[in-house]
Amino acid sequence: MVTPLLFLTVSAFSTPLLENSSYHQQGNTCFLTVNEERNQENIVLLLSLSANDEASVTVFHRQAFTEKSEGLLHQSATKLNNWYANHDYPVTHRLYKKVDDKPIYATTLTAPSDNASTFIDIFKTRGNKTRLNMDGMDSHLSFVADKVQADAFYQCGQSVRHLAAIHDNS
Repeated sequence: MVTPLLFLTVSAFSTPLLENSSYHQQGNTCFLTVNEERNQENIVLLLSLSANDEASVTVFHRQAFTEKSEGLLHQSATKLNNWYANHDYPVTHRLYKKVDDKPIYATTLTAPSDNASTFIDIFKTRGNKTRLNMDGMDSHLSFVADKVQADAFYQCGQSVRHLAAIHDNS
């Protein structure tokens, strides 16, 4: 009796109880989807890398930004004593779609175009985690991606860019 109970306990704590991120590829674009730690089903960070060196960063959420459609997103370390520099990015807020009469909004990093690449590089450097604050949102958001999923995303991005470079040179 003790052995099966011990096995069950070890198994439960050695595997994640809830998958917080996923990687997938569609055509020449790679995606990493990361659920927010506290609002697993209501707030999602979507990172993408494509063959033509374009990157994008979007946060999907339910917070309406009716007063203005533009603002700032503040990216910082997940720990207060972390020495990494914080970064601010201009963003736009828009209604993405309605599901069962519940609106879903998208906050996307805007120009210059290298902002998304910088965001993704910082996310990777900090161990695939970040803390975000948005103008007009009361609480901060924490995102932590699974290492295996994040590594697959970065490798996919390198692969599609490499294949695009080969195709352009031929």
